[in-house]
Amino acid sequence: MTEAELAEEMNRVLLARTSRSGDYIDRTIRRFLSGQTRWPQSRAQLALTTIFRSAAQELGFIDPRKPRQGAGDPVRRRDFASNAVGLTAASVLPLASTSASLMRSRDPPMVVRPQLQTVEMSTHDTGFVYVMSNRAMPGLVKVGFTTLLPEERASQLSRHTGVPVPFDVEFRALTMRWKAVEGLVHQKMDGARVSSRREFFALPVDKAVESVRECVLEVNGIDAWTTSGFGSPHPLGGRDRVVLPLEAGQVFVLLSNPSPLKSPPSGGWQPLDLWQAHAVGDQLEIYATAGPGETAGFGGGDVGGEDDPVPYLDRSEKVANGTLNGKEQLAPGDRLLWLEDGDDPEKCKSVLFEARDYCQVACRTWSPQFTEEGFPLILNALVRDPSKAMLFAAQEAITLPMPRNWGPRPAPRGDQAFPLPGPERWLPQLRPKGKRPRRKSGS
Repeated sequence: MTEAELAEEMNRVLLARTSRSGDYIDRTIRRFLSGQTRWPQSRAQLALTTIFRSAAQELGFIDPRKPRQGAGDPVRRRDFASNAVGLTAASVLPLASTSASLMRSRDPPMVVRPQLQTVEMSTHDTGFVYVMSNRAMPGLVKVGFTTLLPEERASQLSRHTGVPVPFDVEFRALTMRWKAVEGLVHQKMDGARVSSRREFFALPVDKAVESVRECVLEVNGIDAWTTSGFGSPHPLGGRDRVVLPLEAGQVFVLLSNPSPLKSPPSGGWQPLDLWQAHAVGDQLEIYATAGPGETAGFGGGDVGGEDDPVPYLDRSEKVANGTLNGKEQLAPGDRLLWLEDGDDPEKCKSVLFEARDYCQVACRTWSPQFTEEGFPLILNALVRDPSKAMLFAAQEAITLPMPRNWGPRPAPRGDQAFPLPGPERWLPQLRPKGKRPRRKSGS
């Protein structure tokens, strides 16, 4: 973690914890490291203790209210430097040497990681693929991508002097790999393209929307996720925002390791939950967080477990997101097995994810399904029989070695818990422009 990354992480934590972002920059961190700032202000301490799970004194700062003991400050300052720039949590310990201390510890939950971790985590992010129309161009639609809100992109396009009236956003799809989705849509609709140098197509809006939905599933669906066997799960952590388009009948197996330092039955992988997608186009969203205090789950009866993390896809709250039909949590070390079978019960597709940090999971649908009694089918409702191939894949996953990271499952969330983060925490496009990551705006 660089100085700039730590400053950005402090700002993000403060936004999540207090609904007000910090204004820290890399220079702030250099002042910490050099000793110029001997005792941070309360907001800075809140951010640092949340990130490193250690008190300010343990990070090497000197409390002016307490007498100074000796001249050990340079050594303690180097301790803070190694934690801040080399690791992601002050409580990180080698797994091989922590068995006894973990058994005795009554401290707050901590993430345990191997000392040598050379696998780099690829960051997943989300953008939009949109369909726009313009009443001055009847019969034409524009299909493109943007890392802004689609309304902002429409405003940019409408400012051109050659556009007599503003563009209207007809549809938006929140997706990963948005540029690849856009490219595939253009390829599939090439016969209706009015110019090879323009993103306009002579198609009805509904046809363009249908093409975008199909391409999102093709680019980001289960076939697009490759892994070299279960030994190389896809990591989830850092700033990851993962959006998985689903097919009806797909199953997820949530595997948890209650104690990676113990052998079965008290340790080892155990199936914690089974989830099912009930309609084509359902969407599973996984957001890495700064800690368990930012997450809530429906299955555990948490306060806030039924609240939609992103109920709207625009800042004016006029564009409703899909209907929330599931909300759960992942702890560091949890593994999520994504399964799809077909007509052959002996075969199934499988993808494995591994949480490196605490993650918020949300599932939503645009085609709600119901039981015969009229009850809505939620993510946790497994109404199908897993195939033989699915059962075999789950059994294989249970035999895997211990995770790279581990943390205890979050405690039940009660009325006294900190408020959950708002939608702008999970969808950065909803933040004010100065608080967003800088990326190419779109096409």
